[in-house]
Amino acid sequence: MTENTELLDQIIFGYVPHRIYAFSTPQAVNYLKVGETSRSVPVRLKEWQSKIADLKHEKDWLAMLPKDTVKQKEFFRDFALHKYFKDNAFDYLPPEDAPGNSKEFYKVTLEQVEDGIGAIDQDYVGEPPHQYTYLSIEDNSRVVEQWARSESFRPRDDQQEVIDNIVAVSKDITVTPNYLLFAVMRFGKTFVALEAAKALESKLTVVVSAKADVKLEWKQNLESHKDFDGYVFLDSDSLRDSPTAIEDNLKNNKVMLFLTLQDLCGSDIKEKHKQVFEQNIDMLIVDESHFGARAQSYGEVISSSSSVRTKFFKNQQQDDSEDNTEINALDNIKALSPGYTLHLSGTPYRILMGNEFSNPKQIVGKIQFEDILDAKAKWYEEHLYEPEWENPYFGFPQMVRFAFNLNDDAKQKVEELTKDGKKSQLNEIFGSMANNKDDDNHVKFKHESYVLKTLQALDGSVKSESIFPILNYDKLKEGKMAHHIVMVLPFKASCDAMDKLLTDHKGDFNNFNDYEIINIAGHDAPLGKNAKKKIADYANEGKKTISLTVNKMLTGVTVPQWDTMIFLKDTQSPQEYDQAIYRLQSPYVTKQVDEDGNIINKEDLKPQTLLIDFAPNRMMSIEQYKAFVLTASEGGVGNDKVKESLIRQMTASPIITFNSETLTQVKPADILKYIAAYSSEKGIIEEAGDISVDLSILENAIIKAAIDSENEIGSKTGIKFNQNEDGDDETDAGKVDSEPGDNDEDEGSDGDGSTDTTESKDTNDLKDAKDSLAKKIQNYYLRILFYTFLSGETEINNLIDVIDSFDHNKRLAEHLGIEKSVLQEIDKTLTNPRVRIELDNKISNANALLADKSLESSEKVARAIRAFKRISESEVFTPRKITELMVEQVLAEIDFTDFNKNPKLFIDIASKSGIYLLVLFDKLLTKGVDLEVAKNCLYAVATSPVAYEFTRKVYELMGFPVEHILDIEWARSYDLIKEKEKPYVIDGLNQYYFKGDEDMKFDVVVGNPPYSESDKDDGKGSSKPLYNLFIDLARKMGPERISLITPSVWFLGGKGLDQFRKSMLSDIHFKSFQNYITAKDVFGDVNLRGGVNYFIWDMNYNNSENGIEVTEFYNNRLLSSEVRDYSISDLNLFISDNIGFNIISRFMKEGILEVEYEKSNKIIAMNVSERNPFGYPTTFNEFEDDKRDGTQYKIFRSGGKTGLVSKSTLKKGVDLVDKIKVITPFANNIGTDLPDDNLNIQIIGKNEIVTETYLVVGAKLNLTIDDAANLGKYLKTKFVRYLISLAKANQNGTRQTYRFVPVQNFTNDSDINWSQSIPEIDKDLYKKYRLSNDEITFIEDKVKAME
Repeated sequence: MTENTELLDQIIFGYVPHRIYAFSTPQAVNYLKVGETSRSVPVRLKEWQSKIADLKHEKDWLAMLPKDTVKQKEFFRDFALHKYFKDNAFDYLPPEDAPGNSKEFYKVTLEQVEDGIGAIDQDYVGEPPHQYTYLSIEDNSRVVEQWARSESFRPRDDQQEVIDNIVAVSKDITVTPNYLLFAVMRFGKTFVALEAAKALESKLTVVVSAKADVKLEWKQNLESHKDFDGYVFLDSDSLRDSPTAIEDNLKNNKVMLFLTLQDLCGSDIKEKHKQVFEQNIDMLIVDESHFGARAQSYGEVISSSSSVRTKFFKNQQQDDSEDNTEINALDNIKALSPGYTLHLSGTPYRILMGNEFSNPKQIVGKIQFEDILDAKAKWYEEHLYEPEWENPYFGFPQMVRFAFNLNDDAKQKVEELTKDGKKSQLNEIFGSMANNKDDDNHVKFKHESYVLKTLQALDGSVKSESIFPILNYDKLKEGKMAHHIVMVLPFKASCDAMDKLLTDHKGDFNNFNDYEIINIAGHDAPLGKNAKKKIADYANEGKKTISLTVNKMLTGVTVPQWDTMIFLKDTQSPQEYDQAIYRLQSPYVTKQVDEDGNIINKEDLKPQTLLIDFAPNRMMSIEQYKAFVLTASEGGVGNDKVKESLIRQMTASPIITFNSETLTQVKPADILKYIAAYSSEKGIIEEAGDISVDLSILENAIIKAAIDSENEIGSKTGIKFNQNEDGDDETDAGKVDSEPGDNDEDEGSDGDGSTDTTESKDTNDLKDAKDSLAKKIQNYYLRILFYTFLSGETEINNLIDVIDSFDHNKRLAEHLGIEKSVLQEIDKTLTNPRVRIELDNKISNANALLADKSLESSEKVARAIRAFKRISESEVFTPRKITELMVEQVLAEIDFTDFNKNPKLFIDIASKSGIYLLVLFDKLLTKGVDLEVAKNCLYAVATSPVAYEFTRKVYELMGFPVEHILDIEWARSYDLIKEKEKPYVIDGLNQYYFKGDEDMKFDVVVGNPPYSESDKDDGKGSSKPLYNLFIDLARKMGPERISLITPSVWFLGGKGLDQFRKSMLSDIHFKSFQNYITAKDVFGDVNLRGGVNYFIWDMNYNNSENGIEVTEFYNNRLLSSEVRDYSISDLNLFISDNIGFNIISRFMKEGILEVEYEKSNKIIAMNVSERNPFGYPTTFNEFEDDKRDGTQYKIFRSGGKTGLVSKSTLKKGVDLVDKIKVITPFANNIGTDLPDDNLNIQIIGKNEIVTETYLVVGAKLNLTIDDAANLGKYLKTKFVRYLISLAKANQNGTRQTYRFVPVQNFTNDSDINWSQSIPEIDKDLYKKYRLSNDEITFIEDKVKAME
């Protein structure tokens, strides 16, 4: 345990047992004021000091009973002591004579007070009847669903202010009658909304809530308060019981109808609840109105959260969470026509960034946690003479937040993930080895040791410099805190893995071993909806709990016992984050009532809650974002107002960090450093994609002209520039993913399971157009963020600062395509304060990345590369880890003996970030190269103006000669592969570039060149490869060595790559290939079908003599590494699978296979149809009704659907029609980086045909039904599917992908027993073709079994 806990000692108090306190004052000599509190004595005395400034604390005593026992569930009040004083005739000071008008001044000594406490203790343990009254802290109240209308309390001042605001704005005809009450829990939104409905004389009030469990709260408020006499409560049950329930009750009463979103789902809902839609609704109250669906659906301000932001880990099951009923119910809610609408929300961040409430008058109230805590404290100060539990905010806890880094080992792993370009760090660390519940590995973490050590550090069983052992902190235990923990994990399987880890390692913990585990959201979760009851039951038994969830029970459910949250997943959404953490803020209060049901005491069992977050930068970023939003919602601007908001937030809910074993409280001024680090983790493209968009700015002609010429943010083409010599638009072209289709067939496909395009025609053209415009505006904002980041200015915090700095950075602005006139128009036109402040926020964040003067240049460069990640979808930075591997291998054979005298020259022919040159520089220094020599041997050609500026920034920070970057005005990387001749000159060197000047010969060429170029400016549609041209360029430059990273699709296919592949396979200088089948192992979230590889080309190496080293990875797992022959004679394919290469090579030598597969009856490819065998495209939809006259064919189409077509429409494949045949989807995942989808096959008969979706197999073999079934089995074997994968470049399964599959005898006379199971058939095939045990093991492991 860290000794230095003074900071925490001042903040943490937790549950405080009842105490008696005594203080004196010179104003009443010889008298003591004797009182009682269930809160901190110093806090209570400070409140009394507002009345009695000169009081002196004398002593305090525990008031809990039984005395000297562990479980003290009862207590005595100060009234018991006062009775003792009176019974013993101690003098009493009347209130009118007492200091502060207190009723509790007695002429007693401390010893006499202690005598009284002793007497009370003896009375308590004695036989009844007792002289004194004792109270329990346990709840003895009863839950009722019918209430006497007896409450008459008036709205508090802050509540009345909201009601008055609603009434006032309702009379203003210039304001849309659509209002927002932004208030956190415990404000009393329900009561205020009902009072507002009454004030507006609403006869029919409809409440729609996202949460079913708040119905009782609405019912109680309506039925228990005298203000609502004459109102009747109805719900969906009432509507089902009577089709005229509303009408009948409105005859003599006013009605409040409570419905949930679920009640309003379904296409028939308007008929089902006709009486709701036919009534004139006076007031609609939308409770918990903060979800994304409705936030996206109002107004013209478009938030990026659903349409732009990347959806990561989409293949993982994150939760069987609360269903998204709001989306389904939204249209039906809109169909209601209320006179007034009042939205209630505690986390309306997305809503506030829209323009639904653009008029400040529409926001009728804004009450935050800090307001509640201030009001709570104020009440105590102003009501010193009333029981503390009568405070209307009693039970509202203060949240103390801890922002920890992961334990040291896990932190190092996170740094590796960052270096690899991966953003989802917590999701990776706390992800399981498998997510399918049928896979036993779903109960194991990928990085179990990191998870265990992180928990042990929290628990205090191991020491950590970055994690404070909070569960072992004495004051936490004294305050009965962290008794009911909820862990928020990234995936369902993570919950199962955590359940198992905590159970299996009980002996490895000091504190976590004391908890009962409640798995709420896992695959193996047994409790389901009973979890809440189980938590309550354990709490009543005095047991502590840990709940494991992803999203379940984090919205719409109140679990009062939860007092601590450990947040272990990635999220960037302030709304999702706050919705989760605010689950802790539900009061956990017990009530004690007398025999008549009157409340005589309340007990606050969790005055404080704890949030433990392992993404500190994320926590700070969200904190700042909320401050920006809140400031904007008040019409405020400027960093001073944001800082004021931050101070309030962070005072009410302090944030504590722990580094180098030191606890520190974060200050608002520290936030910017965290923001800069977080922004660098997210990337500037993601930052721009987060900015909300006000489409109204397009009414300005100058802005519209600029935006119309933009591409969409996140598109394949990225940022467009106007600067080539012919005046044509130039684009950061070249999408990252490989081209679909194959080299000898048409492109594109619609695989099995897809939907016909004519059947799924988009009916939301208007929404799509708006989304497109929003993305174009964000792309322009991206330019501004790039400018802010690269400018070198240190005080750019908003758009005005950008404009003011423009004249100092004209080259940069020109290269980024920013015009001052457009910026000025945006400044004048973008008047929506919420959107404007969000843009300013992102500008400030981008500038802060490099503005920190305390950072070393190398750290600035590293931060810059992390922040950019990619310039566009087409220009992705190579992760440092891969770059280092490439550089180490390319330097391996260089003799550095006389390097300082005769240095080699290195060039990156496609620089985006300068990462290759940066790593080269570091490695050269480790080889003993002099600093200046190393700096002067590094050259670059940038891919685009943005890449040029970024590379230039890296050169400037590192002190490299800027003139060693080819001036972008002369050429960029794309120009180097154009056919036209042009002399390229390096400014200042006066020499021709790449034109044979021996003085500028480059010894080593490295880089990550653009992969392909879209055929259209918008980046949509097909594309042509470019990386092959860069490989050719590099070889033509005559270097000693080359290392480039490119797509692997050329190995087996690729559009127009046949000749290129021949040249590659005939090049004897390739030394090694490192192939990653799953490209995300290298580029994180980038989708690159066919994988990615880097190679080493060495002029002095001869692979025909020495072989070539081929290493292959799949899902970060090494499959094989081997030095072998480069290729198989006459086979124009590069088989990177070493096991497969050896098998195919052997099959070729033994005559089992032949290179000319289309002419060989030994190979099944000869019996596979061409693509679209019958001439019906996937989009064909001219189907007929069944004529039953023999003039139609049954046709199988996508999605497993069938139809009927006239025989007269058949144009090709006539010879196949009357055959029994096997069909298989043209597109499938075998051999790709995606999960194997098992080559789904069907058998179809005579007069049955297919659309382009399918290939036909075996039609020419004159199959019987039994033969076809045997062929189907054969195609499902692991043996066949593995051989298919060796010839398959991408998802499309053309005829040539079957070129390595030997044909079999599919009759019952075969040497293969087809009656066996598929695994048994596989064994026969392995034996027939004499596969080795290693080969069999490899295939069995690599190919998934059929389901």
